[in-house]
Amino acid sequence: MLRQYLRKLTSTVATTANDATKASLRDPLEFSLCYKLRRDALEITARMPGDGKGLSADARSKRLLWVQSRLIEAMCSDPSLSDRQRSVLMTFHSKAVRDLIADRRGARLRTNLVRIAA
Repeated sequence: MLRQYLRKLTSTVATTANDATKASLRDPLEFSLCYKLRRDALEITARMPGDGKGLSADARSKRLLWVQSRLIEAMCSDPSLSDRQRSVLMTFHSKAVRDLIADRRGARLRTNLVRIAA
């Protein structure tokens, strides 16, 4: 399943300025690697089976980040991707990881404040 998504991601990369112009007229996000990566990671995560009970928001975000990192690994091993595209993908992923860590720290602080106030 990951190979299908990887092929779909890399098959529509704009190769000429003409393709990029046509894409911007239709949908500006159509040729954005980061947008496609996030969209496909969300789709894969949504289709993953749960353990029979609802997952917490933290578990869902961990799962999303895991799927995203696997997709980035696969994309970075693709020889048709340029070094600039690889760099953009890695920067996007590092920001996502930093956001997750900051959110966890904020949740921990909020929990501690609730305990103190109670």
